[in-house]
Amino acid sequence: MRFDHTQLVIRGRHLPELADLALLTLRRFPALSGWLLLGILPLALMESALLWWLPGIEERDLEYDRGEFWGTPRFLWHYVLLGHLLVPLASLPATLYLGQAMFLAHPSSRQIWNDLRRLAGRWVWQFGVVGGGLWYAIALATLPHNSQRHSFRELVLPGLLTLVLWLIRARAPFVPEIIALERCPIRGRDGQISTRRRSHILHRHSGADLLTRAVLLVPMYTAIFFFALFALVAVRQLLIGEPSWDSWTVQLLVPIAFWMTAGFSIVVRFLSYLDLRIRQEGWEVELLMRAEAARLRAPTAALASGSRTAPAGEAA
Repeated sequence: MRFDHTQLVIRGRHLPELADLALLTLRRFPALSGWLLLGILPLALMESALLWWLPGIEERDLEYDRGEFWGTPRFLWHYVLLGHLLVPLASLPATLYLGQAMFLAHPSSRQIWNDLRRLAGRWVWQFGVVGGGLWYAIALATLPHNSQRHSFRELVLPGLLTLVLWLIRARAPFVPEIIALERCPIRGRDGQISTRRRSHILHRHSGADLLTRAVLLVPMYTAIFFFALFALVAVRQLLIGEPSWDSWTVQLLVPIAFWMTAGFSIVVRFLSYLDLRIRQEGWEVELLMRAEAARLRAPTAALASGSRTAPAGEAA
């Protein structure tokens, strides 16, 4: 591993440059899409399994002329909120891959799988339990399968809780990279720095800037979602000529567009993490120093190896 020869140029960038670089990264590393899918697919299927019945409620209400048309809005509301909470949970495989792809021309799939097994429990705890996604999923599983609406339980409470969690995450967005790449434990022991302490060190001087960036990302991701959705609807109409908005669009194309946007956001977050480390900690200088240290150690190691083998050669 050569620290001064990275696959992406290490330098500070502004948000538009990071978004453009994310697209180039997806193009440059085709395997990244597979690792994104590995993290996203199980959670997307879980969401669909929890919410599949809601658009059907609306169709039955139309059939019996009950005048209730809230199945689709409820589906979209819960899908977006739950999906937002689950995005960090889905990002582990892609984050591990990107961490290797930065320095290696051919990342090791075996090493990524080993890291996945090693970090899975910590990841689920931090981003599933503490992050609230699994609790939201459990709450959705308890919803009665009927058209009765619970405005506070389904609209106000989830919206407020998700907003609070979004604000917390916006001020400290790089906890996934701290766990996956820096390997900080949840609780520090034996002189190791804990995830919470490392997060405080990394984010403490950039809270306002990170919050502003998170606010700016909302309209960008919203636009990307709608562009992806309209493209999928257009392709569907072109291929099979079906209506542009029906239950298939709601239950299939909307989730696909959402998770395409989420996958892009995972890459943007990783690049933003590198950008913050460059601005806050001079990471590019650290890499150059580590590369130089490795070059200085190489002759010493070779000399030591030669001195160990010399007696054997003389004996021969």
